[in-house]
Amino acid sequence: ELFRELGDVQGVGRCIRKRSRLHWFQGEAPEAREAAREAVAVLEPAGETSDLAFAYSNLSQLSMLSQDYQQAIRWGEPALEIATRLGDHYVRAHAMINLGSADILRAPGNTARLYEAVELADSLHEPHESVRGLTNLGYTLFTWHDPAEARAVSERGHGYAIQHEMLVLVPYFRGMLTWLDLREGRWKS
Repeated sequence: ELFRELGDVQGVGRCIRKRSRLHWFQGEAPEAREAAREAVAVLEPAGETSDLAFAYSNLSQLSMLSQDYQQAIRWGEPALEIATRLGDHYVRAHAMINLGSADILRAPGNTARLYEAVELADSLHEPHESVRGLTNLGYTLFTWHDPAEARAVSERGHGYAIQHEMLVLVPYFRGMLTWLDLREGRWKS
């Protein structure tokens, strides 16, 4: 409400986008998508800004997480274009992770953009985004039955998450590594 009172459209849109993420983390996917669309509606009239690019990328992420690849690309491409034009490397990495995840979910060999996004996030010292990209990459390789690469990515992600204290994401890697151990008959692991 403070941003509304101040007439700060970017602040209002940013808060609504963040509310969308909170809904997602609470398991409230419909509310997350509704807030994400609201953030875009608030920000679009002001033109191309980093906040608008991030709002688009948030919609892309929610679509990717729902395995709606067409919508992930629909929202991710303009997010990436705007972030690139404005020089917002964080939002660029965020959008590339969404787009790269959609790429690999549609075609298992299509890993280049996701690897590039992870490296970009790492170069920006954004460990959450790096780990998010590695989680998506490891899980998708796991589901596409590429155990060798899935293990390499998951081991890298597990170590990276611990090193950078992204402890909330460590269990994802442990779960993938445990499943890979079971598939390979490593019962003692």
